[in-house]
Amino acid sequence: MVKKHIVLMQQIDLIKSIRPEEIELFLDDGSFKTTGYGKNGIVHFAGEVCSKLEIILSGRV
Repeated sequence: MVKKHIVLMQQIDLIKSIRPEEIELFLDDGSFKTTGYGKNGIVHFAGEVCSKLEIILSGRV
């Protein structure tokens, strides 16, 4: 699953300059985190303060 996430992350302009090995390190040390949400899952509530950058790797809001 990690390899799939790395491939998806490498397609994002903000991340594509980061080598795959570095992305894997960031995932391992918690600098990058992946979270899955089921269909109709709630990512955030209206007005909720976000404290980090979040990128959707697949799916839609």
